[in-house]
Amino acid sequence: MQIFEAENWMTPFLNYLANGSLPEDVEKAKWVKKIAGWYAVVDGRLYCHGYSTPYLRCLTPEEADYALSEVLLGVCESHIGGKNLAFKVMNRGYYWPSMKKDALEFVKKCESYQLHSNLHRQASADLKALQAPWPFAQWGLDLLGPFPIATGQRKFIIRGIDYFTKWVETVPLAKITEHNTLEFLRQNIVCRFDVPEVIVTDNGTQFSEKRFTKYCTSLGVKLVHTLVAYPQANGHVEVTNRTLLHGLKTKLEDAGGS
Repeated sequence: MQIFEAENWMTPFLNYLANGSLPEDVEKAKWVKKIAGWYAVVDGRLYCHGYSTPYLRCLTPEEADYALSEVLLGVCESHIGGKNLAFKVMNRGYYWPSMKKDALEFVKKCESYQLHSNLHRQASADLKALQAPWPFAQWGLDLLGPFPIATGQRKFIIRGIDYFTKWVETVPLAKITEHNTLEFLRQNIVCRFDVPEVIVTDNGTQFSEKRFTKYCTSLGVKLVHTLVAYPQANGHVEVTNRTLLHGLKTKLEDAGGS
């Protein structure tokens, strides 16, 4: 419950903690005395703390708007939701009473977040145990693209994800040929993480042609292809693809062909 105006919400606590003065209004005075224990004055600044949290610097409305803007749209912009935005601001050492409400309102004004935010349409389902027995034993491979860039540049991405650790390996490609997919498997997976037990791919020609399948067979790797009618069966790969594309769109939307 907040009973003070946003512009001067810190003043009653600063006055009470500094010289013991209380507001003339009885209800406001009771409220200040009740929650003043959560605040402290250090070098003339008001700080808030919790049971297990460090001191958080209290911000004025102007400072709060700047903090929200810097976290959401600054150098490390992430285009996150309102609750996560308030949590990140608090993690950086700042606090004001209406921070959750203000963060939700601030996100509503972010055009990029409204454009790229995830809409969860997946129905609830029981969790299923992973079948990968140890790290880097089972990998999922997939191709992304083409992306709308200038001709001749690298407009495809080949990506592999380890089912156990969720480690991701990605390489940009100008062309998606069997040679390129084979080199990705050899250099980025086999030579770095040892020979896997299983590789899961879709039915793309780059993963089903003779050279690729022969190489897997020579190493004793079991090559598993998802159904043509249901490529989403490779769930870990699809989730990683969505995360990767979401990051590319939000960070590089204004870059165009660059």
